[in-house]
Amino acid sequence: MTYDHFFSAALARLREERRYRVFADLERIAGRFPHATWHSPDGPRPLAIWCSNDYLGISQHPPRPASPRHPKTTTAMSSSTIS
Repeated sequence: MTYDHFFSAALARLREERRYRVFADLERIAGRFPHATWHSPDGPRPLAIWCSNDYLGISQHPPRPASPRHPKTTTAMSSSTIS
Protein backbone atom coordinates (compact mmCIF):
# COMPACT_ATOMS: atom_id res chain seq x y z
CA MET A 1 0.00 0.00 0.00
CA THR A 2 1.33 3.42 -0.92
CA TYR A 3 0.50 6.58 0.93
CA ASP A 4 1.22 9.00 -1.91
CA HIS A 5 -2.45 10.01 -2.30
CA PHE A 6 -2.87 10.54 1.46
CA PHE A 7 0.20 12.80 1.70
CA SER A 8 -0.63 14.68 -1.50
CA ALA A 9 -4.11 15.44 -0.16
CA ALA A 10 -2.71 16.54 3.22
CA LEU A 11 -0.21 18.87 1.54
CA ALA A 12 -2.93 20.28 -0.72
CA ARG A 13 -5.05 21.10 2.35
CA LEU A 14 -2.11 22.86 4.02
CA ARG A 15 -1.52 24.95 0.89
CA GLU A 16 -5.23 25.86 0.66
CA GLU A 17 -5.18 26.94 4.32
CA ARG A 18 -1.96 28.91 3.67
CA ARG A 19 -0.22 26.91 6.41
CA TYR A 20 2.34 25.28 4.09
CA ARG A 21 5.77 26.58 5.07
CA VAL A 22 8.00 27.80 2.27
CA PHE A 23 11.61 28.56 3.15
CA ALA A 24 13.27 31.64 1.68
CA ASP A 25 16.72 31.21 0.16
CA LEU A 26 18.63 33.84 2.14
CA GLU A 27 22.33 34.64 2.06
CA ARG A 28 23.47 36.54 5.14
CA ILE A 29 26.66 38.49 4.56
CA ALA A 30 29.14 38.25 7.45
CA GLY A 31 30.24 41.68 8.59
CA ARG A 32 27.26 43.44 6.97
CA PHE A 33 24.54 42.83 9.60
CA PRO A 34 21.55 43.19 9.04
CA HIS A 35 22.01 43.14 5.25
CA ALA A 36 21.34 39.97 3.29
CA THR A 37 20.42 38.77 -0.18
CA TRP A 38 17.15 36.97 -0.91
CA HIS A 39 17.50 34.64 -3.88
CA SER A 40 13.88 34.95 -4.98
CA PRO A 41 12.24 33.27 -7.97
CA ASP A 42 12.57 36.66 -9.74
CA GLY A 43 16.30 36.89 -9.02
CA PRO A 44 18.44 38.15 -6.13
CA ARG A 45 17.10 41.04 -4.05
CA PRO A 46 18.79 42.90 -1.17
CA LEU A 47 16.99 43.01 2.18
CA ALA A 48 17.55 43.62 5.88
CA ILE A 49 16.85 40.84 8.40
CA TRP A 50 15.77 42.21 11.77
CA CYS A 51 13.79 39.21 13.01
CA SER A 52 16.56 36.70 13.66
CA ASN A 53 17.89 35.52 17.01
CA ASP A 54 20.95 37.70 16.32
CA TYR A 55 19.11 41.03 16.09
CA LEU A 56 21.91 42.75 18.06
CA GLY A 57 24.58 41.45 15.67
CA ILE A 58 26.57 39.89 18.51
CA SER A 59 27.69 36.93 16.39
CA GLN A 60 29.64 39.37 14.24
CA HIS A 61 31.26 41.31 17.09
CA PRO A 62 35.03 41.56 16.38
CA PRO A 63 36.32 40.12 19.71
CA ARG A 64 34.39 36.89 19.10
CA PRO A 65 37.01 34.13 19.42
CA ALA A 66 37.93 32.17 16.31
CA SER A 67 37.36 28.52 17.06
CA PRO A 68 35.97 25.47 15.27
CA ARG A 69 32.56 26.45 16.62
CA HIS A 70 32.89 30.03 15.31
CA PRO A 71 35.02 29.95 12.15
CA LYS A 72 35.77 33.16 10.30
CA THR A 73 33.47 33.17 7.27
CA THR A 74 32.21 35.46 4.54
CA THR A 75 28.60 34.26 4.58
CA ALA A 76 26.18 32.98 7.17
CA MET A 77 23.22 30.64 6.83
CA SER A 78 19.67 31.40 7.82
CA SER A 79 16.17 30.17 7.11
CA SER A 80 13.01 32.24 7.09
CA THR A 81 9.57 32.03 5.63
CA ILE A 82 8.00 34.23 2.99
CA SER A 83 4.22 34.65 3.27
